Amino acid sequence: MIRGPAWPQRFEALAQTIRDAVGEKAVSVEHIGSTAVPGLATKPILDLLLTVMDVEDEAA
Repeated sequence: MIRGPAWPQRFEALAQTIRDAVGEKAVSVEHIGSTAVPGLATKPILDLLLTVMDVEDEAA
């Protein structure tokens, strides 16, 4: 299990990669799950939630 401040930095790096790839179609990229809770023991999996304007517009 991984503890400590590494999760926020890992999230920010991945979120930026997603924003760069999706562009303005990304309404938000959120850090969710146990790794979003400071000090909580976690499994080594980072959970992200991507929100887009139109989930039906897969081509975008």
